[in-house]
Amino acid sequence: MSGYFEDRLKDLSFQVMSSEKNRGLRQCQIGAYWATKAHFTAYDEPALIALPTGAGKTALMMLLAFGLEAHRVLVVSPSDVLRTQTHQKFSKLEGLVKAGVIDQGYDRPSVWKQTSRITRSETWAELEQYDVIVALPHNISTE
Repeated sequence: MSGYFEDRLKDLSFQVMSSEKNRGLRQCQIGAYWATKAHFTAYDEPALIALPTGAGKTALMMLLAFGLEAHRVLVVSPSDVLRTQTHQKFSKLEGLVKAGVIDQGYDRPSVWKQTSRITRSETWAELEQYDVIVALPHNISTE
Protein backbone atom coordinates (compact mmCIF):
# COMPACT_ATOMS: atom_id res chain seq x y z
CA MET A 1 0.00 0.00 0.00
CA SER A 2 1.48 3.33 -0.97
CA GLY A 3 1.28 6.47 1.10
CA TYR A 4 -0.39 9.84 0.73
CA PHE A 5 2.66 11.70 -0.60
CA GLU A 6 3.86 8.88 -2.88
CA ASP A 7 0.67 8.99 -4.92
CA ARG A 8 0.28 12.73 -5.31
CA LEU A 9 3.45 14.32 -6.73
CA LYS A 10 1.79 14.55 -10.14
CA ASP A 11 -0.94 16.79 -8.66
CA LEU A 12 1.39 19.64 -7.68
CA SER A 13 1.68 22.86 -9.64
CA PHE A 14 5.13 24.44 -9.37
CA GLN A 15 5.13 28.15 -9.93
CA VAL A 16 7.58 30.76 -8.73
CA MET A 17 6.21 33.78 -6.92
CA SER A 18 6.14 36.87 -9.11
CA SER A 19 6.02 40.50 -8.03
CA GLU A 20 2.59 40.93 -9.65
CA LYS A 21 0.80 38.25 -7.67
CA ASN A 22 1.26 36.97 -4.16
CA ARG A 23 1.07 33.31 -5.17
CA GLY A 24 3.67 30.74 -5.98
CA LEU A 25 6.75 29.46 -4.24
CA ARG A 26 9.65 31.65 -3.22
CA GLN A 27 12.94 31.39 -5.12
CA CYS A 28 14.67 30.00 -2.01
CA GLN A 29 12.02 27.27 -1.64
CA ILE A 30 12.38 26.22 -5.28
CA GLY A 31 16.18 26.25 -4.98
CA ALA A 32 16.14 24.20 -1.76
CA TYR A 33 13.65 21.76 -3.27
CA TRP A 34 15.76 21.05 -6.37
CA ALA A 35 19.02 21.02 -4.40
CA THR A 36 17.57 18.40 -2.07
CA LYS A 37 16.25 16.34 -4.97
CA ALA A 38 19.71 16.55 -6.59
CA HIS A 39 21.40 15.52 -3.33
CA PHE A 40 19.40 12.29 -3.19
CA THR A 41 20.29 11.38 -6.77
CA ALA A 42 23.89 10.96 -5.65
CA TYR A 43 23.78 10.21 -1.90
CA ASP A 44 21.85 8.12 0.59
CA GLU A 45 22.96 10.26 3.53
CA PRO A 46 20.56 12.78 5.11
CA ALA A 47 20.50 16.29 3.69
CA LEU A 48 20.75 19.45 5.81
CA ILE A 49 18.70 22.42 4.62
CA ALA A 50 19.13 25.87 6.17
CA LEU A 51 16.78 28.74 5.36
CA PRO A 52 16.25 32.05 7.19
CA THR A 53 13.27 32.81 9.39
CA GLY A 54 10.15 33.44 7.34
CA ALA A 55 11.45 31.72 4.21
CA GLY A 56 8.79 29.03 4.30
CA LYS A 57 10.58 26.03 5.78
CA THR A 58 7.36 24.23 6.74
CA ALA A 59 5.96 24.62 3.22
CA LEU A 60 9.29 23.31 1.91
CA MET A 61 8.98 20.27 4.21
CA MET A 62 5.54 19.59 2.77
CA LEU A 63 6.77 20.10 -0.79
CA LEU A 64 9.69 17.71 -0.21
CA ALA A 65 7.35 15.09 1.28
CA PHE A 66 5.61 15.07 -2.11
CA GLY A 67 8.77 15.49 -4.19
CA LEU A 68 10.66 12.70 -2.45
CA GLU A 69 7.50 10.59 -2.59
CA ALA A 70 7.63 9.87 1.12
CA HIS A 71 5.60 6.97 2.39
CA ARG A 72 5.30 8.62 5.82
CA VAL A 73 6.85 11.71 7.38
CA LEU A 74 8.24 12.27 10.88
CA VAL A 75 8.78 15.93 11.76
CA VAL A 76 10.86 16.51 14.88
CA SER A 77 10.24 20.00 16.22
CA PRO A 78 12.37 21.81 18.84
CA SER A 79 9.47 23.34 20.83
CA ASP A 80 5.81 22.81 21.64
CA VAL A 81 4.83 26.04 19.86
CA LEU A 82 6.56 24.96 16.63
CA ARG A 83 5.17 21.43 16.97
CA THR A 84 1.63 22.84 17.19
CA GLN A 85 2.20 25.22 14.25
CA THR A 86 3.72 22.46 12.13
CA HIS A 87 0.85 20.12 12.95
CA GLN A 88 -1.71 22.77 11.92
CA LYS A 89 0.14 23.67 8.72
CA PHE A 90 0.59 20.05 7.61
CA SER A 91 -3.06 19.28 8.45
CA LYS A 92 -4.22 22.01 6.07
CA LEU A 93 -1.22 21.92 3.67
CA GLU A 94 -1.35 25.62 4.46
CA GLY A 95 1.78 26.90 2.74
CA LEU A 96 1.18 24.89 -0.41
CA VAL A 97 -2.46 25.98 -0.73
CA LYS A 98 -1.50 29.63 -0.18
CA ALA A 99 1.20 29.35 -2.85
CA GLY A 100 -1.24 27.76 -5.28
CA VAL A 101 0.78 24.54 -5.47
CA ILE A 102 -2.28 22.56 -4.35
CA ASP A 103 -5.94 23.47 -4.85
CA GLN A 104 -8.00 24.53 -1.83
CA GLY A 105 -10.28 21.48 -2.14
CA TYR A 106 -7.43 18.96 -2.34
CA ASP A 107 -7.64 16.08 0.14
CA ARG A 108 -5.35 16.46 3.12
CA PRO A 109 -2.93 14.04 4.78
CA SER A 110 -3.73 12.51 8.15
CA VAL A 111 -1.50 14.25 10.69
CA TRP A 112 -0.85 13.30 14.33
CA LYS A 113 0.69 15.51 17.01
CA GLN A 114 2.54 13.24 19.44
CA THR A 115 2.34 14.81 22.91
CA SER A 116 3.70 12.06 25.14
CA ARG A 117 6.76 9.85 25.14
CA ILE A 118 6.50 6.73 23.02
CA THR A 119 7.63 3.88 25.24
CA ARG A 120 6.17 0.84 23.47
CA SER A 121 6.70 -0.49 19.98
CA GLU A 122 2.94 -1.04 19.80
CA THR A 123 2.48 2.73 19.91
CA TRP A 124 4.61 3.11 16.78
CA ALA A 125 2.45 0.47 15.11
CA GLU A 126 -0.70 2.43 16.06
CA LEU A 127 0.79 5.55 14.46
CA GLU A 128 1.20 3.78 11.09
CA GLN A 129 -2.28 5.00 10.14
CA TYR A 130 -1.00 8.59 9.91
CA ASP A 131 0.80 10.16 6.98
CA VAL A 132 2.63 12.68 9.18
CA ILE A 133 3.73 12.50 12.81
CA VAL A 134 4.89 15.73 14.49
CA ALA A 135 6.77 15.31 17.74
CA LEU A 136 9.34 16.77 20.10
CA PRO A 137 12.70 14.98 20.45
CA HIS A 138 11.85 13.57 23.89
CA ASN A 139 8.51 12.21 22.57
CA ILE A 140 10.28 9.78 20.24
CA SER A 141 13.39 9.00 22.28
CA THR A 142 13.58 5.95 24.50
CA GLU A 143 16.13 7.66 26.74
